[in-house]
Amino acid sequence: VAVTTNGATKHYFNTPPDRVHISYSAMHRAAMRRNLKAPWGKVTPWRRVVDVLHYYKIQGITVGINYIYENIQHFKLIDTLFHEADNMTILMKKPVEKGQDWTELHDYIEGDRERYWLDACLVKLVKGIPCRQGVSSLSIDQNLIARRCSNTETGIPYTTLEKTWPQIQVIEECIV
Repeated sequence: VAVTTNGATKHYFNTPPDRVHISYSAMHRAAMRRNLKAPWGKVTPWRRVVDVLHYYKIQGITVGINYIYENIQHFKLIDTLFHEADNMTILMKKPVEKGQDWTELHDYIEGDRERYWLDACLVKLVKGIPCRQGVSSLSIDQNLIARRCSNTETGIPYTTLEKTWPQIQVIEECIV
């Protein structure tokens, strides 16, 4: 079982999850400051996240950082700040920014598959590998609408995996 959190608070689990992923990006920093009701200069969100990261690691839980990629300089800073995380899931900012060069990110993460995980959209852009959404996975939302990918609009009502899977595989919609 994996749990995703914004890292603002520590949670006690009766049964600890296998993994905890802490989301951290510009959006999460601003939300954390609001949620902690602290004056702008009084909270350093990354320090709070490091504290929460340690809390889970002490319990023997694998801890990762979910990061919405902004640029290579900011990514390197985040990678340094959270060097104790077991891995980093790098997510593509949506909607897709046309013309962005992914070479620097590719070169930086190349060769370390254990630490750096790319979302399916980034795998396609950074590594040139076809997206696996709808091939090895699908997305089902809270209304039981199945989609090839959670980033796309086209969906069908989910019934059973055996009935839904063949219908999902013929959808070709992709945001990249």
